[in-house]
Amino acid sequence: MNIHDLYVSEGAKPKFRRGGTEAGCLLIHGFSAAPAEITWLGDHLHETLNLTTYAPRLTGHGTDPQHMRRMHWPDWYASVCDGYELLAAQCEKVFVAGISMGGLLALLLMACEESQIEAGAVIAAPIYYKHNRVAATRYLKYLQRMKSMPDKSTMPDLLREEQERRGEPVIGRTHYNVWSLQAVAQLYDLTLIVRDHLPQIATPMTLLYAENDHSVALESIEAIKTQTRAERIETHILEQSGHIITQDIEREKAFTVTEQFFSQFLIGEGAR
Repeated sequence: MNIHDLYVSEGAKPKFRRGGTEAGCLLIHGFSAAPAEITWLGDHLHETLNLTTYAPRLTGHGTDPQHMRRMHWPDWYASVCDGYELLAAQCEKVFVAGISMGGLLALLLMACEESQIEAGAVIAAPIYYKHNRVAATRYLKYLQRMKSMPDKSTMPDLLREEQERRGEPVIGRTHYNVWSLQAVAQLYDLTLIVRDHLPQIATPMTLLYAENDHSVALESIEAIKTQTRAERIETHILEQSGHIITQDIEREKAFTVTEQFFSQFLIGEGAR
């Protein structure tokens, strides 16, 4: 293998920010994306709550889309578990926030008996999809290996403007424009696994979903609320955002909602 094939793109590099030792937050990006998708939320939590934050790069992401052909959902979950152990070794409390597939992985982590998650922010996690295309990849992967998935929305331009304002490298959106259908099928398998594990979750959660999300069905909210054992769940539906809530136009609202929810567990009022 050529060493250049292993290059990690700018927005895909993991991001760790040291805060206080009391609490840390694990931040999990979505399918085909990269840590940059959720690090602004981490920056906000670090600056407002002094949390130690870590956004790992999930295996197979941020390098070459061909690498995703070899990935299985346990590979992504292993990246999450490594990140959790890193924070748990340094912080008294660990929070988790995940978007899209990252939200599924966050739910799975909360279902794990070995993890002690204080509270979670589940953002646009697809318990149910609006279309059956994701499920169909379990069969389509045998007919087609890769599929072009360019981002034709205004999101890349929106991100470039915000990156310039923040003084960051102006790189737009970091994600794969070509998807492995085998990897998408693994995403669907992960969805089924999470559905099965919902009854094992008792962690307090704030749920953030978007009215204009074209891929995730809002029925996902009801599934989490009714099928988990969590006694405390807040729900927020954003009216102007699309699927990538943490980078869309209502991102600051989402950051504030997450901050306010987590803050209650830092002062003890919401502690389990």
